[in-house]
Amino acid sequence: MNVENGEGLTAHPAGPRWALLGTALALWVWSTFAHAYGTDLARAYFDWAESPGNLTESGGLSGMHAGEQLLAAVLALLGVVTIGFAMRRLRGLDATMRRETVLRWAVWSAFLFLVWKTLIVFASELVHFGQYALISALLCAGLDRGRRPQLAFLVAVALGVLDEAWQHWGLAVWIQANPRHGFDWSDLILNATGACGGALLFLPGRGAPNEPRPLLRRTVTVLALLPLLLLEPAALAALFGSYTYEPFWSELGNGKPVHWMTPFDGIPLFLVALLFLGILLSPRRAHVSTGTSLALVLLVTLSIRPSSRIEGMPVHEVVPTAHAARVATGAIRIDGVLDEDAWAIAERIGPFVHSPSGAGEFPLANGGSVPLAPTHARMLWDDKAIYFAFDVSDTDVWGRDVPRDEPTLPGDEVVEVFIDPDGDELTYYEFEVSPLNVQYDLFNFVPRAPTDLNPSARFIGLADWDAEDVRSAVSVHGTLDRVESWDSAAPMDTDVGWTVEIAIPWRVFRTTTTPGTGTRVTLPPRIGDRWRLNLFRVERPRVSPVDGAPLGRHDASRLAQLQAWSAAHNDSFHQAWRFGIVEFID
Repeated sequence: MNVENGEGLTAHPAGPRWALLGTALALWVWSTFAHAYGTDLARAYFDWAESPGNLTESGGLSGMHAGEQLLAAVLALLGVVTIGFAMRRLRGLDATMRRETVLRWAVWSAFLFLVWKTLIVFASELVHFGQYALISALLCAGLDRGRRPQLAFLVAVALGVLDEAWQHWGLAVWIQANPRHGFDWSDLILNATGACGGALLFLPGRGAPNEPRPLLRRTVTVLALLPLLLLEPAALAALFGSYTYEPFWSELGNGKPVHWMTPFDGIPLFLVALLFLGILLSPRRAHVSTGTSLALVLLVTLSIRPSSRIEGMPVHEVVPTAHAARVATGAIRIDGVLDEDAWAIAERIGPFVHSPSGAGEFPLANGGSVPLAPTHARMLWDDKAIYFAFDVSDTDVWGRDVPRDEPTLPGDEVVEVFIDPDGDELTYYEFEVSPLNVQYDLFNFVPRAPTDLNPSARFIGLADWDAEDVRSAVSVHGTLDRVESWDSAAPMDTDVGWTVEIAIPWRVFRTTTTPGTGTRVTLPPRIGDRWRLNLFRVERPRVSPVDGAPLGRHDASRLAQLQAWSAAHNDSFHQAWRFGIVEFID
């Protein structure tokens, strides 16, 4: 490695610069499009670490922990060697340049430590640093012989953005059809941190004078338009996919890092990181202007967005919207017959989809599929209650004659209404009705810390809670079979279906005795209010859809059609972040 003294002191490897640029691009292509192989390699490594006798006697979680420590130690050693090599190049520089270079490396190391403590969950994620540090260093060496570190950094960051875009839209959305995946904003910050470290190798002091001063400022100015996307959360979700529903920093109080960021956190913090790391690579003495300081403060403020600042939680999934029209009080008779004029003009919701997949068919174990039994619903409201109507097609209508609030009722054929009036996605109401008009209700909540707020968090259902004065009625089109158990005899005739009417009084949702202007939910709702809710149906067959053979309880549960208005993308209906939106209209 050669060293040139004087203004624009740099170091660069020998060899044609185009070969270096080509090598950087080839490394990026290989590491990006071989990402799936890298994931498989990491999984194989941790499987080996978790096996007893490899890293620990007991294996399991202790082996996982030991594997994490070993991987982190190896990567940390590589980092120390790299920084040590960079420090050797300080010999021969004057004291001012040496002090400035050491300061840059110290600030970068502090930023790296901050990222480690907040965003790194698994040590394997440290690979981002080495990957983009090497790419950035090769770009630096190839761009004007190391005299354009800031430009090389920005190019490396752009490649990192394309890398994450491929992982999300290419691998997850296009190839894997994974509805639970979201764009990884944390990885953008990891990539940028590594790219900055690689470019710092080419800044032993004052950089080259031909590095354009406004390059970073112009880049961040253009990217600063990204926060405008935050104005419409549902549209944001349609573009960037699924993500957690609490700010990532809300978990830091539990003393652990959280990798997944929402776009509300990730977009501003990525811009902050880009601006901050880019300033470290300023070819002249690094300083932060007043305008830059204000930009940093603004972007950080955008990222800190506590729930108390907004009216309810934002919708952050691609979910359907329906309208509930207001009717005159007393216009609906709860008799199970949808013959009122109001039902005829109410918005028809459906047909329902397969809740775990969002598809319009039910998948079979043999790889085939069968059409879903059609289900539609309607909603209305007045000053007293909200009304639901279900129109269910069913060739075999059956039910068990059990008392109200029977805890095993969800194992029957039922229709279900889940309502989250304030949209907090933590507390919601559940109402179920069977063809025998047996009701079952719950008040559900997702526990807060120390339970992680994530799609896998368990819920707690309070069965002792009762929704008083909820009225329902069922009308069966065919023969209603009253059975004693799930293993009862197969049906002897063919039915058409059943209809359900449900009236839930507004007082069911009252959480205080005297709600005032400070409450988040107005009862009854105002015109234009939007609530979160979902509608479900469980169609549980007693004969096989393949050969018509009678089914026992286990097979009937396995072949149950779990239908939803807004797909839960999970075997459980308790996915409040997937609830749809109902708007109350006049």
